[in-house]
This record gives sequence, structure tokens and C-alpha cells, in this order.
Amino acid sequence: MCAIGGRGRFIVGDVLATSAACALIAAVAGSALSAGWPAWAAMATGMLAGMVLAVPCWLVAGLWLGMIEPMLQIMLGGMLAGMAGGMAAAREVRSDIAGLLLLGLACGAATSLATACADWALRRWGSECP
Repeated sequence: MCAIGGRGRFIVGDVLATSAACALIAAVAGSALSAGWPAWAAMATGMLAGMVLAVPCWLVAGLWLGMIEPMLQIMLGGMLAGMAGGMAAAREVRSDIAGLLLLGLACGAATSLATACADWALRRWGSECP
């Protein structure tokens, strides 16, 4: 990652950190819940677990990327991955560890993409203001 300079280092770092954090969060949240939970309870519990587990992931990522850079993506992705992992486990859909890791990776990549698109749009529209 040292060969990537400037803003590219942060873009690649954000995607990697968010995807890794979300994979871990989905696996832990999904493993903590069992089949048969009501959907609303699994969603709320998974989201809460995602928020709690996102904090240490964010702190570790902050050592390399700075504290502000990965915060939004990891926190948003953590909530999404915890919620998805919890609901997948409650409904027995992709509830094995490999499936939960893959689900978390997808949540992390989607969060990074959504955040990058929002950042691009805000910078584009913000530059048109006087």
C-alpha cells in the first residue's frame, strides 16, 4: 500500500479497512444469534452488536488512516453488517462462517461505494456554490 500515494492511499485503505471490519462484524454478530429469532429482534441486536464491534475496528484502522478518515465508513458498514449477519443467522440464510464473512465483505464494499459516491456528489455540487 506504500506504493499508492496521495488520496489513492486513503481510498484503497478505506475500502480494505471497511471490508475487513464488516466481514469480522457480520461473522461475530451472525455467530452470536441462532435460528428462530424474530426478524425485528435479530435486526436490532445485530445492529447494536455492529455499532459496538465497529469501535475497536475503527480504532485499529485509525492507526494507519487517521482517526477521521475511516470513521464514517466503518461505523455505517458495521451497523449494516451486524444487521445483515444477525438477520441471516436468524433466518438460516448464509449462516455458516464463510457465508457470513462474504456477506460482511459485500456490506463493506457497498458502504465504501455509497460513501465515495456521496463524497463525490457533495464535492461536485459544493463547488458550484458561490
